Amino acid sequence: MYDEVDLYNRQSHASERLQALSIHRRFVKEYGITVVVSSELIALVFQQSCWNSKSGNFRDLKTLLTQDLIKASYLDEDVEGSLSLSPSELTCRRVQDARIEEAWIKLLASVIEPGCLSSSDIYVATWPKAVQTLGATFLDILIGGNTRRKSRSLLLVWDETSWIERLASRDFWPDLKRCVDLYFLSDHGMRQHPQALRKPVAFECTRGFIRSVNELCDSSTRRALIKALSKRVYGIHDASLRDESFKRIRRFRVTDFWRVHYRSVGSSIVLEEFGPHNMGM
Repeated sequence: MYDEVDLYNRQSHASERLQALSIHRRFVKEYGITVVVSSELIALVFQQSCWNSKSGNFRDLKTLLTQDLIKASYLDEDVEGSLSLSPSELTCRRVQDARIEEAWIKLLASVIEPGCLSSSDIYVATWPKAVQTLGATFLDILIGGNTRRKSRSLLLVWDETSWIERLASRDFWPDLKRCVDLYFLSDHGMRQHPQALRKPVAFECTRGFIRSVNELCDSSTRRALIKALSKRVYGIHDASLRDESFKRIRRFRVTDFWRVHYRSVGSSIVLEEFGPHNMGM
């Protein structure tokens, strides 16, 4: 949203936003987050001078964002009544076109007004300095006139840590790989463990494993399974895991009652079975 000279001269407010944008794009891609935009907002953004510039400073950025916008979901809903954000500086600071700010607020209101999504399902992307300056980690949107005014709080994401904290509260089951990665990233003790691997061991699940997990796991057992599997693939072989040879395969402990049987295939592992502690005896 800046003049081209800001990015060209590496102004701090421009470079910080670009760094945050890179992080946002990575998490959107890795965790299947849907980007929601409106035709009005995108049309106004494309009218800005930087989008029409032939300078190489914007060429790659324009290409990436255009690809994102092609994949985005478009929501063009009319919202009645007055709209405002608090604090507006979290997302609209330094935006030079008031029409863009109005279209942005209208988009947020149209996402939550129909009630199709809860506030916890919506993430508003910003950048670290805005959060640090204002001390706010959520954004309030006010909708309606003075007599029927209502407020909704929307969660902010601004860096890698905030993304992990937000996503860790969501249920990605039965995607075990996402569950394991988020558990590890959100668990400080596990990340700081001296045995923790920088890159996890790759794992696959057999149909029998998936079937037994779906049949036997309740919510608490799922959490225990994700924790135990996180330890195994990130190389944390503590006493609670009890990773051991068992006949021609290996097994590790999920709880006192539940076990996982697996086998190693090269540098990866294949999860074969999930069941009680006496499974296979």
